[in-house]
Amino acid sequence: MQAAVDLVLRQGFYKTRVVDIAKAAGVGKSTFYEYFSSKDELCIELFSIHVLSRYQQLPAELEKAGESAAERLRRFFEMEMQLAREFSVASNLIVEIMPGINEEGCPFQKEVERFLLLRYELLYDILKYGVDRGEFKIYSLSQSTLTIAGAFSFYCGVTCHFLEGESFPKRGSHFDISEWSDEALLQQMLRGICA
Repeated sequence: MQAAVDLVLRQGFYKTRVVDIAKAAGVGKSTFYEYFSSKDELCIELFSIHVLSRYQQLPAELEKAGESAAERLRRFFEMEMQLAREFSVASNLIVEIMPGINEEGCPFQKEVERFLLLRYELLYDILKYGVDRGEFKIYSLSQSTLTIAGAFSFYCGVTCHFLEGESFPKRGSHFDISEWSDEALLQQMLRGICA
């Protein structure tokens, strides 16, 4: 599977053929089809293994740790940053696939929707845990979840270089990311929601 990941990241999803993946993995094309019905299915499986599974495991880890809501939020953010940094090399792949995500028949749409819902529910549960314990004072759980998820996503996108087009602001403008840090963002979030 790692051969497929490396190849797709290097060549792009649409330029990579099943025969290329099979060759890189040291197997025949027919062997590939014994495990996967298509390149799409392989990529969905990889996404599930490398991304979704981490989000699915986090609630049990947080419950077992019994941490404060602020620490749970910190662990959520640290996991997001770790994933973003691990997959920053995939930014071209994400940009390549995302424009067609809403097209009819897009094989990735259901997985992306599952991911976004899982991420939202996990963050919502962390915030609700904080409200229930009196740690967080939040006007609207759903709006706060959306706001924090958006801030985390934007921060990850910029600091992990997912957002780097010609039209994107460069350093030296009022948009200076050299002042940004993971801890500063997290502290800013906590100042806004802690009771």
